[in-house]
Amino acid sequence: MTQQPANAGASEAGEAASPAASPEGRQGAGRLLISVVLIAAVAFFLFLLSNARPEKGADNPLPATVQYAAPGDHARAEIAGLLQRGRDAIDQDEVYRKAEQFRADGAMADAYILYFFVARKGHGPSALRLGMMADPAFHDAYRDVLAEPDLFQSLKWYRLAQDAGVDEARELLDRLVGLIRQRAADGDAEARRLLLEVE
Repeated sequence: MTQQPANAGASEAGEAASPAASPEGRQGAGRLLISVVLIAAVAFFLFLLSNARPEKGADNPLPATVQYAAPGDHARAEIAGLLQRGRDAIDQDEVYRKAEQFRADGAMADAYILYFFVARKGHGPSALRLGMMADPAFHDAYRDVLAEPDLFQSLKWYRLAQDAGVDEARELLDRLVGLIRQRAADGDAEARRLLLEVE
């Protein structure tokens, strides 16, 4: 009778008792580990998400719907405030300075609205700015409100600025009329129509 070592039986019993020792057991343990890691990751993500959104309450009120200002909204609000004080109290030079600040800040729609608001009441410097924004010589498609230069608008506002006594307007108006004559001679239909007004 062959004698086996005393620990051989114990070793075989141990292998049978430990599922991780077999290939199937190792796969099961691996799957279990992956499942635990995934559950922990999802739980951690949900925890972060719940802390990112504060709960409604006295200490943590949820903000109202965020309102983003559309181009021109600041100028419209400015005009509404001016009109509440009364039309007679409107300081056109103050409105012009505010428009200049909008322009310097790159808020061209707001600047345009304020220039227009006082230019139509005869404010010369504002009319000059509107004329320049429509003038092909100064027009900037990336900054200006008008997508393209507008000879008619430029002519109209330069004339108003000149009538209001703005010295620079006469020089710009003469140059614009020269451009209109040149374009009319080249066959531009719009320039020919405008030429009837300037001749």
